[in-house]
Amino acid sequence: MAEELTSEDVLVLADHADADGTLWRAITVDEGAFILSGHDTGPGVERILGCREYEFERTLTPAETIQLRLLLDVPREAADAELLAAVAARFDSTNELEAFLEEKGIDGAYWSQLGE
Repeated sequence: MAEELTSEDVLVLADHADADGTLWRAITVDEGAFILSGHDTGPGVERILGCREYEFERTLTPAETIQLRLLLDVPREAADAELLAAVAARFDSTNELEAFLEEKGIDGAYWSQLGE
């Protein structure tokens, strides 16, 4: 049986809808891996990317997640919810988080998809 995520397991960083479409960003931690996900739809995406839908996921390995925990002063053994709370307290946007990860040399694995 799959484990259900609770509000403590998911940090939603952005959830916007307007005339340009929708923009959604969230972070989860699954089996030690830090996962930043995004999904955008609508005419705003089409103007920029030429299609109406964009999805992405940046996944940090468990070792990279431990490195992030240490940089944010979250103990390795602390609950995942503590890491999510530290991210929420430190970063106002995924752009800030991404810039921090880049500055610290934490690359993770990146996947994206255009269109449906």
